[in-house]
This record gives sequence, structure tokens and C-alpha cells, in this order.
Amino acid sequence: MSVILRGLWQGYGYLVENAADPLSKNWFLVSSPLVLVVILAFYNYFCTTIGPSLMENRKPLVFKNVLKAYNLFHIILSAYIFYEATVVMFFTDFNFFCQSVHSSSDLNALRIVSGVWWYYMAKLTELFDTVFFVLRKSYRQISFLHLYHHTVMAFASWLAVKFYPGGQALFVGWLNCFVHIVMYTYYFISGLGPKYKKYLWWKRYLTIMQIVQFALISLQNIISLFFDCGYPIVIKMLLIAGTSAFTSTHRPQADASGTAPTADQLAAELSQPPLKDCSSFVAQPYSGVRNVIWEAFARQSLDNDTTDTMIQLLSNYTMRQYNTNYGFRFSIKLAWGWDYKWVCEPIDYSENHKAIKIAYLVYAYYLLKIVDLADTIFFVLRKKVNQVSFLHVYHHTGMVILTWGGATYFPGGHGTSVGVINSFVHVVMYSYYLLTVAFPSIKKSLWWKKYITELQILQLVLNTIHMSTIVFKPDCEYPRWTAAIFLPQNIFMLMLFFDFYVNAYVRKPKPVVRSHVVDETCGVNETVRENNVQYKKKIQ
Repeated sequence: MSVILRGLWQGYGYLVENAADPLSKNWFLVSSPLVLVVILAFYNYFCTTIGPSLMENRKPLVFKNVLKAYNLFHIILSAYIFYEATVVMFFTDFNFFCQSVHSSSDLNALRIVSGVWWYYMAKLTELFDTVFFVLRKSYRQISFLHLYHHTVMAFASWLAVKFYPGGQALFVGWLNCFVHIVMYTYYFISGLGPKYKKYLWWKRYLTIMQIVQFALISLQNIISLFFDCGYPIVIKMLLIAGTSAFTSTHRPQADASGTAPTADQLAAELSQPPLKDCSSFVAQPYSGVRNVIWEAFARQSLDNDTTDTMIQLLSNYTMRQYNTNYGFRFSIKLAWGWDYKWVCEPIDYSENHKAIKIAYLVYAYYLLKIVDLADTIFFVLRKKVNQVSFLHVYHHTGMVILTWGGATYFPGGHGTSVGVINSFVHVVMYSYYLLTVAFPSIKKSLWWKKYITELQILQLVLNTIHMSTIVFKPDCEYPRWTAAIFLPQNIFMLMLFFDFYVNAYVRKPKPVVRSHVVDETCGVNETVRENNVQYKKKIQ
């Protein structure tokens, strides 16, 4: 044990000293990650536990002047970083598509490192966005994604200034600072009072601007995968994964201007602690084809509950899914039991028996994902609307598209391990479904239900690790660019499943505290609060 601990300590010392950038490794709040870890841990704990407990029996704090100064500070800081990045990118030999980190210690390199450090400071001060939400009791704004975004941005900016201060990632900070100039300008103007509201007609473009920012960053890093300039490919992949996830899930940021929320907004919050509804972005039916089915067919045709008439159909469907997944898992496992290599396995496009058999199995897996779409249709016909979440529909739609691409262009090789693992998970999952449909009385005794979600999360982690291996093997004959498509989608799914697991099994909803005291700030009385509670119950 002592040998292991000594090795870990030596590795840590090498990482923070020898592997760090020589210009920035000893700067303020950069030398060691421990201080940052403590800050971020306290930030999350305060915003989810300590803060709501302190504010539980207190009125929301009002500090408009503080928020004005805070927003103005971020406008100035973002403008300064944006200016510095503009000078470097447009008036030097900067390459937008692939730019390595500086290898000198001249004044230009020092200017770049200084700008990255100030960007890191900006991400730390932006943590106060959430603190202000807590003190104002705007818990509705403190979602899982909000905390995840601020935590990851702070840690990622520390990694940047510690190890790679500069390079093509300057484009990320440049875009982000421009967006923040506009965003905090909006917050500042809205905090001046209602009479300035007419000048804020451009509010809706903030979200569009943020989404365009994520898309441009993803595009830059995808293009850079085809160039080798010395910039670490793992950072490119992380940027693609992170920005792709935020492009899909981004929501308008809350108004930090200090203006009082409306009565309806406050009634919707009900002073609940943060993270209670952190899956709000996955809690509504998808607006695509299957949502049309629900709107046009289910609501009109299913006035009477028809659940009982479908038990036999569901039993047959679930048993068929069970058998299909088990058979497919067994067959694919045979393929991997041959000479397949887990680190890198190229695709065999020949016509030998093994290659054809594997291609057929990949095609069968694609057909199986199409059959899986019936899961959602059964939810609609049984009026289980709460199951038709964004996560559910996104997962099924994404799997069909990915497996179509696999069956059409990559029928075999490295990516087939995804099907092996996924089929095993589906064997367990449909076993649970079969038992609950065939024997409804034992449903409550199936204590291992939550472990299905844990198994799905483990599946996503294993698939991420497996597909990441080809990124670090330039000699791998399996197309490496497929990882740029698979990994962002897989990491995004991992975020959604983890968010669902936390809300379903970890955090216990806090009961609503009824209060007969009229809120003097916003005029929300008990009638509005009670009606809102009844409305929530009706939806559930």
C-alpha cells in the first residue's frame, strides 16, 4: 500500500510541476488543484444544501446595486479578455483550425498566458451567479446543468492555464467573452428598472448567440482533428463533447439583474430547494413525430383507460425483445471471442464467413433499435405521458441514427462492442419489464430496479472508454473520426442518465411548506401557492 501511495504522490508531483506550463504553473490559484477543488466543493454544497437551509425561513434578499456592480464588473472583465484575444488571433500568425501552445517565454507568450489566467478568474467569479440565485431564493434557476456548467468551466479553465495556456482554445475564450459581454450588458440594463425594458427587445437572441457559440467551437475542433499541429487531441475531443452537450441542452440563463420575479414565476418556484426539478429539460414530451401521435391520437382516442387490454400484447413484445437481445448478445460475443482486439479492431470488408456474419448481426442490431421505438408508442397508448421525456425520445432517436450509420458504413470492427454491452443491458432491462407486466403484484418487490439505471450509466462509461482508445492510436485502421460523433453523444447521454438517477433515487423531494404569510416583495399569497401545488399534482 505504501508503494502505491508513494507512486501516486510522485505522479501528482510530476503532474503539477514537470507537466505544467513553466510560465503559469506557480500563479495565484494555479499552482495546486486542491484549492480549486475545495472552492468548487463548497460552491456546490452551499448552493444545494447550506444556502437553501439558511434561506428557508427568510425572505429573498434584494441587493440591486450589488448586482449592478457585479454585472458591470463582468462586462469590463470580459471586454478586456476579448480585446487581448482579438489582438493575438488577428494580428499574429494564429491559425484558427489548428494552433499549438506557445513554446517560448517572450512578451507575446506572456500576454497569452495572462489573458488565459484572467479568463480563469472570470470563471471563478461567475460562481456568484448561483450564490445570488440562492440568496434571492430563485431555486428554479439552479438546475443540474447550471451547476455542472459553472463547475466544469471553472475546472476546465484551471486545466487550460495550468497546462495549455493558449493554442487554438483561445478561440473558445474569445467567443465566450463576446457572448458574456452581450449577456451581462442585458443583465445590467434590465437591472436599471422597468422603464428600460423596451430597449431589451433583443433578449431572445441571447440564447441563439450562445447556441451558435457552442456550434462554432464544436466545428473548429472537429476540423482540427484532420490537422496535426501539436495541440493535444484529447482536449479537442473534450471540447467537442462538452460543447455538443451544451448545444443540445442549453437553456436561457436566468436574469441576474436584480429585478423581482413575477407572481407566476414565484408560485412556480414554491421555494423548493435546488435540484428538485433539475430534470425539467427532460420532463416534457418531445415535439417531434411521436409527440404529434400523442397530441392527435392519444388525447382524442384514449378517453377510457385501455391499459388492461394491452397486457398480453406487452407480454409478447417484452418476451420477443428479451429473446432477441439475448440471442444477439450471444452471437456478437462469439465475434468478439474470435481474434477481435479491444484496443483497436479494424473493419473487415472482405466476403469471408466471419465478416459476413458480423455484418448481418450489425444489421440485426439496427433493426432491433427500430423495434425499440415501440416502447414509446406503448407509453402513449397506456397514457404514461410522464415516461415520454426528452431523454427517452432522444435516446431512441439517436440510437436508430447511429445504428443505421453503423450498418451502412461500418458493419463490424471496433464499434460492435457497443452493441455487445448494450444488448446485455437490454437483457436485464427487459427481464424487469417482463416480470412487471406478467406479474404486476410483484412489482414493488423488485428492489433491483434502480440498479438498471446504474447498469445503463456503467454501460455509457465503458463505451466512452472503449471508443476513446482509437483516439490515441494514430495507426488504428478503424475510422477515428467516428469517435468525434460517438463520444459527444455518449457523454451527453451519460449526463442525462446521471441527472435522472440523482433525481429518481438519490435526492428525496422535500415536502412543500404551506405558508399563510403574504410575500411583500412580489405579492404571492397562499391561494396562488396552493393552486400551483394542485396544478402540479394534476400534471403528475
